Amino acid sequence: MNTITFRPALDEECPALSDLMLHSKAHWDYDADFIEACRADLTITPEWLRINDGFVAEREGIAAGFFGIIMEGNTAHVEHFFVAREAIGSGVGQLMWAEFLRQAALRKAMRIEIEAEPHAEAFYRHMGAVTIGQCPSTVFAGRMLPLMELICRT
Repeated sequence: MNTITFRPALDEECPALSDLMLHSKAHWDYDADFIEACRADLTITPEWLRINDGFVAEREGIAAGFFGIIMEGNTAHVEHFFVAREAIGSGVGQLMWAEFLRQAALRKAMRIEIEAEPHAEAFYRHMGAVTIGQCPSTVFAGRMLPLMELICRT
């Protein structure tokens, strides 16, 4: 695999990063109506980037993934953790997770919280997180998502 580097997301990338997330979500064979319903939640804006930290995983100048980190006290919330559809299964997600943990440590996080895509629950479990309950979807009333956490090592 070619080298993956990480850098802060730029305002002008917001449309492309939003598309990356929607295409990545479609990997799980959701129908077009489901993906369209997710569009607002999976749209990154310059305003979002001004108040949150977003990072691009880049390979040879092309975005291979995107994640955001939102701190609340000593908890780092995983926000928008998406690997580009064509890179799913290539190890990019593991590299992104390592970078997420590094960013969380820089922010002195003691706990990571994940409202997981149900199809990604196994990935996060493999990365050391545990399922601690469920939380409601922000898109579909009645749909529950796995709520996961990882206690950071000090």
